[in-house]
Amino acid sequence: MKATIGQEAYHWSSVSEAARRAISVRYSLLTYMYTLFYYAHTQGETVMRALAWEFPNDASLRAVDTQFLLGPSILVTPVLEPNVDTVRGVFPGIGAGTRWYDWYTLAEVQAQPQQNVTLSAPLEVINVHVRGGSILPLQQPKYTTGETRNTPYSLLVALDDNAEATGSLYLDDGVSLQPNATRLVQVIALFQALLRCKKSANDHFSSPTPTTACPSHQRATTTLHNRWPMSPSPALRIHPTVIMVASAVVLVVATTASLKA
Repeated sequence: MKATIGQEAYHWSSVSEAARRAISVRYSLLTYMYTLFYYAHTQGETVMRALAWEFPNDASLRAVDTQFLLGPSILVTPVLEPNVDTVRGVFPGIGAGTRWYDWYTLAEVQAQPQQNVTLSAPLEVINVHVRGGSILPLQQPKYTTGETRNTPYSLLVALDDNAEATGSLYLDDGVSLQPNATRLVQVIALFQALLRCKKSANDHFSSPTPTTACPSHQRATTTLHNRWPMSPSPALRIHPTVIMVASAVVLVVATTASLKA
């Protein structure tokens, strides 16, 4: 019997690199996806959804079957044809107050309403965009989901037209079918121009007082996340809970609701 060619990803360097990058994005978003499954279980929401599901007033989206949303905040535009390095997609809600940001660069998408945009799509890149008004909980990707789960949390804040964003994070032990303790964290980002935030005794940022900068918080963020450089974009990955956006501060207020104790 003639030997067959192995199909494992590591046989081709280009495929290996593409797989590593795709898995890295997926593992970064595991906590976000886990939270989506919590809402699917408790409220019947969908995890993957059609664009028309999230934007029902745009009739042009009903026929779109080459893109999908992961929850309300992540837009995925995959390549579905062989031997191409571009892909076309729409950005729903643009022109009606919705903003979209590139996952990799955090640059805001510049497009017209209902425009079919041509996007670069080399083999190692899956086009992923973040919806303005969203806060995504992230973790550093590791070799396994268990290792990833034990890494520190960070937040990706993508501001909307009102310079605000919201998000949530569901937590349990990640193992038990019926966990003994769970927690739902709600996160809100508020735009506060020219404020400085004081660090309180309980290690939360509070009691803002007027000033023109918050440099110590900016330095802390840059140190903790040197893989994700600072930029003046209104979409930013942040840690701890304050970051500079040009001459203004995004103040992230985290509140927790205990579901079980």
